This record gives sequence, structure tokens and C-alpha cells, in this order.
Amino acid sequence: MIRKKIKAVVFDLDGTLCESSQFWRPEDYGTETIIPKMRNTLNSYRLSDVRIIILTWRKSDHNRITTQLWLNHNHIMYDRLYMQEGSTAVAGHLFKKEVLNKLKDEFDIVWVYDDDIEVWRVCKELWIKFLKC
Repeated sequence: MIRKKIKAVVFDLDGTLCESSQFWRPEDYGTETIIPKMRNTLNSYRLSDVRIIILTWRKSDHNRITTQLWLNHNHIMYDRLYMQEGSTAVAGHLFKKEVLNKLKDEFDIVWVYDDDIEVWRVCKELWIKFLKC
């Protein structure tokens, strides 16, 4: 018997769920302004029992707690948070491609919300629906 995959949506943070300048800085994490329309979109999925995944290029080592506190403060309910681990810098779209590839095995990814055109190319390659924000 084929097991039906759980549906999930994937949201980027900077430039998608929150406003950010072209030159974002890690020291500004936690001070960003939430985009209310995107928060409402994300929370509407929660009502339909779709898993919410946050996928950000932010480095985890120094920014995970600040990011989690910001998400909680802005009433962003999520199931998983993926951040870049370790000291090796990988291009954002390549990091996200690796994570999305793994997520595809576990979830039926309904949409990826992101502001990066390179992530759009990744989604196209992986046959995942993409909404540019």
C-alpha cells in the first residue's frame, strides 16, 4: 500500500516573511518587521493541517535562538526550522536545494514561498511549485 505524504509549505524568512533591506546583517536579526499578509498566509495553512517549514539561509550557530524568539514574538507557528549549520558558507539556493530534496522524500510540498529567483530555478528543477514574494 502506498502511504500518502503529509502536505507541507516552505517559507523563507528574509524578504519573504519579514521585510529586510538589500544588505541584511545578522546583528539586525530579531528587529525585522513581519509582513502581515505573509503571516496570515502562513497561519491559514495551519488551519488546513498543512505542515509549516521555515527554510532560511541564516547561519544557525549564532542566530537560531534569536530567530526562534522572533518567530514566537510574531506569532509564527511552524513545525520545522532549517538553518545553515557549521562554518562553511554555501550559496543560499544550493543550501535550500539540498534541504528541499530531502523534504520531498517526506512531504508533499504544496508551495515554496521565497524572494530569491535562484530558489525558483531550484524549485523548477525539483518540480516544486514556487511563489515569488
